[in-house]
Amino acid sequence: MSGSGEVADMIKKLDWLQAKLQAPNFKGFADLTRETEARNEIPYRWLYKGKTSFRAGGKEAKQLAKRGLRLPERKIQVR
Repeated sequence: MSGSGEVADMIKKLDWLQAKLQAPNFKGFADLTRETEARNEIPYRWLYKGKTSFRAGGKEAKQLAKRGLRLPERKIQVR
């Protein structure tokens, strides 16, 4: 996995999700998202399997950070 094409696809997915959270029938999920942000946690994560070649400080990392995403992660711990 690499390149700005992957980042563009992920940002499109994020845009779709954020638009969906505006719908009344997704209010519960929107509330959870706001609660997560209020705890200074990242509500949106990009999980992957396989290889990735993104590097911290790179162009792709900056594009993701601008939208509130981290670099792709292999796993996360849910509290």
